[in-house]
Amino acid sequence: MVVDYRKVNKKICFDSYPLPKIEQDFLHVLGVTVFLVLDLNSAYYQIPLTPQSHRLTAFCTLFGLYEFSKLPVGIGIGCQGLSCVVDKLFSVLKGEYDFNFWMIW
Repeated sequence: MVVDYRKVNKKICFDSYPLPKIEQDFLHVLGVTVFLVLDLNSAYYQIPLTPQSHRLTAFCTLFGLYEFSKLPVGIGIGCQGLSCVVDKLFSVLKGEYDFNFWMIW
């Protein structure tokens, strides 16, 4: 489910966290024979929001008013937020065994 957050995105302070440069990361995997792929299909919904942000994600349905407590799809800082979380999770392995690739299908 995606909610139209264009008005929220216009007022949001975007994170300056850099996204990975896939061209540079490909150079690190030359000759590597074993790969592990993590499916982050619902990854946005794993990143918690601050309690103050819950009201900004509110949406109305026929069944009532709801708020997200996790980062919903449609918020403009989703990619940077997810990239930051993945980098922190694998920080010990970063650059030696772990490379944060974004493959969009």
